[in-house]
Formats: sequence, C-alpha cells, structure tokens
Amino acid sequence: MTCFYYTITTITTVGYGDYSASTFVEQIVACILMFIGVIGFGVASSSLTNVLMQEEIQNESLRKRTETLDMLHKQH
Repeated sequence: MTCFYYTITTITTVGYGDYSASTFVEQIVACILMFIGVIGFGVASSSLTNVLMQEEIQNESLRKRTETLDMLHKQH
C-alpha cells in the first residue's frame, strides 16, 4: 500500500513526501506505475485534443455551409 500511495502521489504531482519507496521491489513497482501513468496521461491528453479538433473541424464545415446558404438566399 505504501508503494501504491507513493506512486499515486508522484503521478498526480502531489508528492507530499510522507512515504517513499524503500525496498527494491517497491521502487521497481513505483517506476512501472509511474511509467504507466505518464503513458496514460499522454494518451488521455491526445484523445481529448483529437476530440476537440474534430469538433472544431465540424464547426468550420457548418460555418462554411451556412455562409453558402446565406449567399444563395441573397442571390434569389
């Protein structure tokens, strides 16, 4: 549990320092979990960016269609 707590506080950048990995096994597990946490954060950030970019692309497409319809409406 100490190792899990240490890893979570490190990954979340809280890092109170009240617990630290002391044995070799704890240090290995902490490193693995931190690595997984960094990868997970990167994937989550990338996914969120992708969703927001797709929404922006759809909004731009809708804006262009609306402008085209407005132009056609004004011509007729």
